[in-house]
Amino acid sequence: MDLSKKDKRLSRELIQKALETECKEFVKKLQQTAGKTIPLAELNAPYSEENGRPVEKPWHKRYRQLYKMMLNFDRHIAAVYDNQTGGHYFDIVGELYCKGLLTDDDIARFDEDTQVKLIGLKQLSEAFHKKHKK
Repeated sequence: MDLSKKDKRLSRELIQKALETECKEFVKKLQQTAGKTIPLAELNAPYSEENGRPVEKPWHKRYRQLYKMMLNFDRHIAAVYDNQTGGHYFDIVGELYCKGLLTDDDIARFDEDTQVKLIGLKQLSEAFHKKHKK
């Protein structure tokens, strides 16, 4: 869908808002995971091997867990937010709206035609998910 210049600018603003929201939530989740207490028994466990290989110690396990979280989040962010062009703004905003990262108040700032199409897209998405949840 072709957007007006005003709607394109608003799209860029709202895309940035959603990106900030996702990053904030991810950093909180990362902090929670990093801050989990490791049981003393695991920390003090002696060196051991399994099938001739060292058994992973708790801090290295935690590091790998955090690394995987970062890698997956980075892939998600790249898929949604990288290489945005004006021709894709409507699709991106629609996806963010359907996911709940943008609100009805955010969408109300668009031109009426754009609002109607975004609301219709969200209703269609909700109906699809409701039907396939059963």
